[in-house]
Amino acid sequence: MKGFTASIILACALPLFAWSTARAGPVTFGFTGTVTSIYDPLQILQGAVVPGDSFLGTYTFDASAADANASNDDLGEYFNAVLDIEGTIGPIDFAAPNSPLSSISVFNNLVASSADFFGVSVSGVRMTGVEGFGRLGLGLRDSTGIVFHDDRLFTIPPPIADFDMTSFTFQNTLETLRLSGELRTFALVPEPSTGLLALALSLAAYRRRR
Repeated sequence: MKGFTASIILACALPLFAWSTARAGPVTFGFTGTVTSIYDPLQILQGAVVPGDSFLGTYTFDASAADANASNDDLGEYFNAVLDIEGTIGPIDFAAPNSPLSSISVFNNLVASSADFFGVSVSGVRMTGVEGFGRLGLGLRDSTGIVFHDDRLFTIPPPIADFDMTSFTFQNTLETLRLSGELRTFALVPEPSTGLLALALSLAAYRRRR
């Protein structure tokens, strides 16, 4: 997982001053956070994960996925747009098969609360060493309703500080295990070529100075 962890650290260290919807094809977001509560009455995890543990992960999605609510510019639902997801919760790895059942929601000014909401839900997620599958969810909420202007999929996320609620959940299909947490970072994972280009430009600038 070294390369995977390094990608997450790099993504979350990059200063992103603007967010965008102008990109097509596969895009990968990275996220990190902290576990806040655990419901595990059957001791499925045997104490391997406790509140305060960190989690991190990435998911890749199809930025050109169609909106199932195309007639409504404020309620975006993108079904099965997630191509893959993987990460760790404490010492335990998790992943889902390629093209899992999933949905990405982008709600601009929800009628009931005037809030903006972004959510990702992925089914078929398996934790290493844990029997069965579960559903993993990520959520970002802005109660002021000023972050989003429409329901399009963004390819560079807004700063996480713009949201007053963040959430991470994992629940198994039998509902005998549930982990909840808060997201600390949520950022674009750059393509490898992006890093190589930056390195090449830095070297060229160094040589010019010499």
